Amino acid sequence: IAEYVDIAIVKMGENGSLISNGKEVVYVPAYKANAIDATGAGDYYAAGFFYALSKGASLEQCGKIGSLLAVNIVETVGTKLTEDCWLKIKNKTVEILK
Repeated sequence: IAEYVDIAIVKMGENGSLISNGKEVVYVPAYKANAIDATGAGDYYAAGFFYALSKGASLEQCGKIGSLLAVNIVETVGTKLTEDCWLKIKNKTVEILK
């Protein structure tokens, strides 16, 4: 896949994700989750990944932030996170981007 696009991501659920930009391949392990609803997991992963990419983050950092958002949404029924959850995500995102 990476031969045809600038960045390729293969999400492997609880086995993490592989990310390639054609020059390097990065493995990002998944966070442990008590998954109850996978609705929105891919969208949240993409949102976190692209947010980090827009901040100039490394592929590894992008994958970690994407995974962070995905793990939080799979532990929630539906696709809406609480304000407390968003605050925890924000704090962890700042930590990852350091």
